[in-house]
Amino acid sequence: MHCGNMVHFEDTDEFYCVCIGMTLPHDCEVEECPGPVDCPYTDLYRDIRNERISALDEEDDSVIMSSFIHPDFKFIVFEGLDHAGKTTQARYLHAYCSALVLPSLSIKNPGQPVAFNIRDFIFLNNLDQQAELALFMADRLQTNYEYVLPALENDQIVIQDRYMASTYAYQLHGRKADPSIFLPIFNSFKVIKPDITFFLSITYDTFLKRQKSKNTEDLEDNDLMSPEMFIDIRDGYKEYFDTHKDELVYYIDANRPVSDVHNDIMGILKYGTLYPPS
Repeated sequence: MHCGNMVHFEDTDEFYCVCIGMTLPHDCEVEECPGPVDCPYTDLYRDIRNERISALDEEDDSVIMSSFIHPDFKFIVFEGLDHAGKTTQARYLHAYCSALVLPSLSIKNPGQPVAFNIRDFIFLNNLDQQAELALFMADRLQTNYEYVLPALENDQIVIQDRYMASTYAYQLHGRKADPSIFLPIFNSFKVIKPDITFFLSITYDTFLKRQKSKNTEDLEDNDLMSPEMFIDIRDGYKEYFDTHKDELVYYIDANRPVSDVHNDIMGILKYGTLYPPS
């Protein structure tokens, strides 16, 4: 195979393109994959896209949605520690939706304009723990009402990179926030509950390998976390999910190649409860 983002199914001799989320009858001819947004097969399979567009024009998008992503899953969240592959999987899923003309919105936290303003304010000012947490939570709430809620009301799929579990794990377990201060503030904010959350689980060895593969000039402070902090934050995620039993959470082994992880995620999103959480 030429492209590392093609998966060969030997039993049927078909090839699955991770970039566009489709099974193809042939291998990819591109030696260096340009990524899901610029994948040439998006254009080559324009007929399929046009069929989706025609259906959308006839306001039959519910049929399309149920054919490719289970209709119960409109608000999809990716959680996990640094280098787990959250951003990559969110990007692949968004590219899949775009290729098949499924209305979708991709959000990264922090990453929306309001988040940048809040983050800059926090870094430039010596705030106490309570004020800092309140601002982080304000970012989550503002993102909900400015982006998530309108998109869901317009029947879009919302793909979010980091959400409430990350705030809980990194603030309470990573930064060792005082629970007597953190929990009342955290629990007072009522945000939209995800329809499904994927927790991308990696080992510390995988974390180190992926960290070292990055340009060291691009590393952030929390990229340099110790094994002890890694375990603390991971335990924070588990604690959050254990105390939020009403949320649907799938634990995905993200130590594997990106394409394997993507295939698992798409299988769950397409067939829903046929794949119960482990």
